[in-house]
Amino acid sequence: MMWLPVMTCIAVLGVALYAWDARRSARQAADYSAELEVLLINMSERLVEMETAFTTLRGESRALCSRVDRLGLRQGRLETVTGKPGFNEAIAFARHGANARELINTCGLSHGEARLVQVLYGSDSEDDYRVTPDNTSAIDAH
Repeated sequence: MMWLPVMTCIAVLGVALYAWDARRSARQAADYSAELEVLLINMSERLVEMETAFTTLRGESRALCSRVDRLGLRQGRLETVTGKPGFNEAIAFARHGANARELINTCGLSHGEARLVQVLYGSDSEDDYRVTPDNTSAIDAH
């Protein structure tokens, strides 16, 4: 009969250990849940930032596409004109001393085109090389 109190003590200890372990597991689960909640909040904030960045990039992309379309139309208009009067006019202005900025504003050339026309046909004293109609190689202008 002595076994009954011992068995009862063992049972009570077992229940106490089980309760302690369950409580420890519940605390770990609560801690894990809190960590997951923090991660979820961070991910949600990042998602909002990414959506904002995506919206901005979409607007910039549309603006760039629009600009490319306008440049394509401009190039198409320039290519359909026979004899390229814009270049002929720019060459005439360059021969009369127009600088690259004036060629851009007057003839609608890009900076590179205007600079090329100025170097090839202009009388700018800063030019180091010039191509003449009878000599197609680059020669020293000074």
